[in-house]
Amino acid sequence: MEISDYFLELVSSGMSKDMALKKAKLKYLSHNEGRILSPQYWAGMMLIGNPDPIEGLNPVRFWYMLTGGIILFLLISFYIWHIVKNRYRRY
Repeated sequence: MEISDYFLELVSSGMSKDMALKKAKLKYLSHNEGRILSPQYWAGMMLIGNPDPIEGLNPVRFWYMLTGGIILFLLISFYIWHIVKNRYRRY
């Protein structure tokens, strides 16, 4: 696994980005050996920007939003179908 894979795994678990990058680099160094331990392979990855954890990765929230969107779509579709049906009934 590469540093970016470790990093994304840790960030998705709710860890702050700066700590996730630090732990990802340490894990990379502990799981590899030889020439690839040289800093030229791992020191270039730096965090730029907000180090706070990423919110909104909760899969439960995603399913609630998806279900709400589907229900809203069905309600709007039924409303439009009802209007169209009543419009053609008059003639």
